[in-house]
Amino acid sequence: MRMITATLVLLLTTGLAQAQNLTGTYDMSGFGLDGAAYSGTTEISQNGSAYTVVQDGGALNGVGVFVDGVFSVALGDNGGGIYVGQYTLQNNGVLSGTWAVAGDSRVGTETLTPVGGSGGGGGGGGK
Repeated sequence: MRMITATLVLLLTTGLAQAQNLTGTYDMSGFGLDGAAYSGTTEISQNGSAYTVVQDGGALNGVGVFVDGVFSVALGDNGGGIYVGQYTLQNNGVLSGTWAVAGDSRVGTETLTPVGGSGGGGGGGGK
Protein backbone atom coordinates (compact mmCIF):
# COMPACT_ATOMS: atom_id res chain seq x y z
CA MET A 1 0.00 0.00 0.00
CA ARG A 2 2.82 2.43 0.79
CA MET A 3 4.32 1.81 -2.64
CA ILE A 4 0.99 2.62 -4.32
CA THR A 5 0.60 5.80 -2.24
CA ALA A 6 4.15 6.92 -3.00
CA THR A 7 3.64 6.28 -6.71
CA LEU A 8 0.35 8.22 -6.69
CA VAL A 9 1.95 11.19 -4.93
CA LEU A 10 4.81 11.17 -7.46
CA LEU A 11 2.38 11.08 -10.39
CA LEU A 12 0.26 13.89 -8.97
CA THR A 13 3.31 16.03 -8.23
CA THR A 14 4.64 15.49 -11.76
CA GLY A 15 1.25 16.37 -13.20
CA LEU A 16 1.15 19.62 -11.24
CA ALA A 17 4.63 20.55 -12.42
CA GLN A 18 3.61 19.85 -16.01
CA ALA A 19 0.60 22.16 -15.66
CA GLN A 20 2.80 25.05 -14.47
CA ASN A 21 2.54 28.13 -16.66
CA LEU A 22 5.88 29.91 -16.83
CA THR A 23 4.55 32.98 -18.67
CA GLY A 24 5.89 36.23 -17.25
CA THR A 25 8.80 38.61 -16.76
CA TYR A 26 11.93 37.50 -14.90
CA ASP A 27 14.96 39.23 -13.45
CA MET A 28 17.97 37.38 -14.87
CA SER A 29 21.32 37.12 -13.10
CA GLY A 30 24.25 34.85 -13.63
CA PHE A 31 27.89 34.28 -14.36
CA GLY A 32 29.09 34.19 -17.96
CA LEU A 33 31.57 31.87 -19.59
CA ASP A 34 34.42 34.10 -18.40
CA GLY A 35 33.08 34.08 -14.81
CA ALA A 36 31.91 37.71 -14.94
CA ALA A 37 28.56 38.53 -13.32
CA TYR A 38 25.73 39.81 -15.51
CA SER A 39 22.07 40.72 -15.15
CA GLY A 40 19.11 41.47 -17.39
CA THR A 41 15.51 40.58 -18.13
CA THR A 42 13.84 37.50 -19.58
CA GLU A 43 10.30 37.43 -21.02
CA ILE A 44 8.56 34.06 -21.36
CA SER A 45 5.21 33.48 -23.09
CA GLN A 46 3.38 30.24 -23.67
CA ASN A 47 2.91 29.20 -27.29
CA GLY A 48 0.85 25.99 -27.30
CA SER A 49 2.89 23.29 -25.53
CA ALA A 50 6.10 25.28 -25.93
CA TYR A 51 7.32 28.68 -24.75
CA THR A 52 8.75 31.69 -26.55
CA VAL A 53 11.78 33.14 -24.74
CA VAL A 54 13.14 36.68 -25.25
CA GLN A 55 16.13 37.94 -23.28
CA ASP A 56 17.33 41.52 -22.89
CA GLY A 57 14.71 43.04 -25.17
CA GLY A 58 15.44 40.73 -28.09
CA ALA A 59 19.22 40.32 -27.89
CA LEU A 60 18.48 36.59 -27.60
CA ASN A 61 15.33 34.88 -28.90
CA GLY A 62 14.24 31.26 -28.83
CA VAL A 63 12.03 28.46 -27.67
CA GLY A 64 11.64 26.41 -24.51
CA VAL A 65 9.88 23.32 -23.21
CA PHE A 66 8.92 22.51 -19.61
CA VAL A 67 8.99 18.81 -18.67
CA ASP A 68 9.09 17.23 -15.20
CA GLY A 69 10.08 20.48 -13.47
CA VAL A 70 12.89 21.28 -15.92
CA PHE A 71 12.80 24.17 -18.40
CA SER A 72 15.05 23.56 -21.43
CA VAL A 73 15.70 26.35 -23.92
CA ALA A 74 17.47 27.01 -27.20
CA LEU A 75 18.24 30.63 -28.11
CA GLY A 76 19.94 32.50 -30.90
CA ASP A 77 21.47 35.95 -31.14
CA ASN A 78 21.68 38.37 -34.07
CA GLY A 79 25.30 37.35 -34.72
CA GLY A 80 24.44 33.69 -35.29
CA GLY A 81 25.34 32.45 -31.79
CA ILE A 82 23.44 29.41 -30.55
CA TYR A 83 22.75 28.99 -26.83
CA VAL A 84 21.18 26.12 -24.85
CA GLY A 85 20.10 26.18 -21.22
CA GLN A 86 18.50 23.90 -18.68
CA TYR A 87 16.81 25.23 -15.54
CA THR A 88 15.20 23.53 -12.56
CA LEU A 89 12.01 25.04 -11.14
CA GLN A 90 12.48 25.73 -7.42
CA ASN A 91 9.62 25.71 -4.87
CA ASN A 92 9.77 29.53 -4.67
CA GLY A 93 9.14 29.94 -8.43
CA VAL A 94 12.76 30.68 -9.30
CA LEU A 95 14.44 28.86 -12.18
CA SER A 96 18.13 28.11 -11.72
CA GLY A 97 20.45 26.30 -14.06
CA THR A 98 23.26 26.28 -16.53
CA TRP A 99 23.77 27.34 -20.13
CA ALA A 100 26.32 26.90 -22.89
CA VAL A 101 27.18 28.34 -26.29
CA ALA A 102 27.85 26.31 -29.42
CA GLY A 103 31.60 26.16 -30.08
CA ASP A 104 32.68 26.81 -26.47
CA SER A 105 33.48 24.16 -23.86
CA ARG A 106 32.69 26.41 -20.86
CA VAL A 107 29.35 26.60 -19.03
CA GLY A 108 27.65 29.59 -17.41
CA THR A 109 25.13 29.67 -14.57
CA GLU A 110 21.91 31.63 -14.41
CA THR A 111 18.96 32.37 -12.14
CA LEU A 112 15.58 33.65 -13.33
CA THR A 113 13.42 35.23 -10.63
CA PRO A 114 9.75 36.07 -11.33
CA VAL A 115 9.05 39.83 -11.21
CA GLY A 116 6.06 40.94 -9.13
CA GLY A 117 4.15 37.67 -9.15
CA SER A 118 4.59 36.99 -12.87
CA GLY A 119 5.57 33.56 -14.07
CA GLY A 120 2.55 31.85 -12.60
CA GLY A 121 4.65 31.28 -9.50
CA GLY A 122 6.93 29.29 -11.74
CA GLY A 123 9.74 31.19 -13.39
CA GLY A 124 11.32 30.49 -16.76
CA GLY A 125 13.82 31.13 -19.53
CA GLY A 126 17.49 30.61 -19.96
CA LYS A 127 20.52 31.80 -21.76
